Amino acid sequence: MTPTARIKPVIENRMAYSTEDYLALAIPEIKSIMNQLEKAYDDGFIEMDYADGVLQIEIEGKGVFVINKHDASQQIWVSSPVSGAYRFSFIDNKWTAKDEEFKSLVMQEIKGLAGID
Repeated sequence: MTPTARIKPVIENRMAYSTEDYLALAIPEIKSIMNQLEKAYDDGFIEMDYADGVLQIEIEGKGVFVINKHDASQQIWVSSPVSGAYRFSFIDNKWTAKDEEFKSLVMQEIKGLAGID
């Protein structure tokens, strides 16, 4: 059974998850950003460090993104040198905040800072 098949609504379209289900959704999402960046930018211009659900992405001379799972709120938190802080919740089968989608926002901002199309 998938994690989303065992959850119950809490507020609007936001769901409450067991810790196990939340982690099964959040950790792969964070790691997917790391994997995308590793494949696309292996020139040393972007440095990454991942440990215990926290991903730090440093763009040489431009700034540092910090992406982490926040177990208590069941969110993914992002600190961006471009747009500030975001708290993404899993709603309608995607991680969203302030009408932004997690991967799209992070990748767009990283590409912008790195000067990549």
